Amino acid sequence: MALSRVQYEQLVTGNKNFSVTMPYISKDDIKVSVAGEPVTYSWLNPQTVQLTAAPDVGQIIDVQRETERTKLLVDFQDASTITETQLDLATRQAVYLAQEAFDLTNSTMAVANDGSYSASNRRISVLGEPDSDDDAATAGWVKGQFNSGYDAHEERVLAEQAAGSAGLSESSAADSESNAATSESRAKTSETNAAVSESNAKTSEINAGQLADTAANHEANAQAYAASINLPLAPGNDGKVLITDGTNWIFSSMTLASLVQRLTDLESKTANISISGSTTLFSGEIQAADLSIGN
Repeated sequence: MALSRVQYEQLVTGNKNFSVTMPYISKDDIKVSVAGEPVTYSWLNPQTVQLTAAPDVGQIIDVQRETERTKLLVDFQDASTITETQLDLATRQAVYLAQEAFDLTNSTMAVANDGSYSASNRRISVLGEPDSDDDAATAGWVKGQFNSGYDAHEERVLAEQAAGSAGLSESSAADSESNAATSESRAKTSETNAAVSESNAKTSEINAGQLADTAANHEANAQAYAASINLPLAPGNDGKVLITDGTNWIFSSMTLASLVQRLTDLESKTANISISGSTTLFSGEIQAADLSIGN
């Protein structure tokens, strides 16, 4: 238990009053700090101080006595009368300084049984940055190192991802270039095929024109020949037999099928008739008698 100081934790909002539990010689010996920072205060009574501003909830308020240590409060002189008050004051100064030294010793890190320093489950604050691997380090310094390492790791990951993306982009660019070349080749092939198709179409058009001209010539020749031999017009006489008397042509009422059958029958009758050493199917007389050409 401390003899020259007392600490409080702010538990309620707005509280500014705190007790001074240790004895003191002068009110100036009482020092108050909040979260390690000195603050101003006033006295409500000899055992209570009131802070100018209320600490935040959770903050630590430290009320500490610091007795005058640079000079003696009682200076004894030879042959002088020593009073009880002087003796008490001198003794109190010595005792209070001893108590404060004792508290200061207890508040520092003690050497544990295993030889290590113990902070007695207290935080260590206002610690400098380490210079070597054996130095203690603040949480901020450790976090900074961790974040730096994490940031470096993140940078490396991002760099690897960027490199991978660049590789993919390069591959995609190569694919695009290849596809463009393929498309260009196909376009040229299509252009060539279109030119060939156009040439073929022109050739077909020329051939069609030539065939039309040839057909027209054949038709004209057929019409001229028909006119030269006095052939009658064919409309309405489909399937009929066209016969002539040597000068004129007429359509017989006999159909082509009937004519074929009559010729077949006639062939069997005249197969052995020979004129001038040759076999003939029928003579003019046979035509008139057997085919009824005039009918």
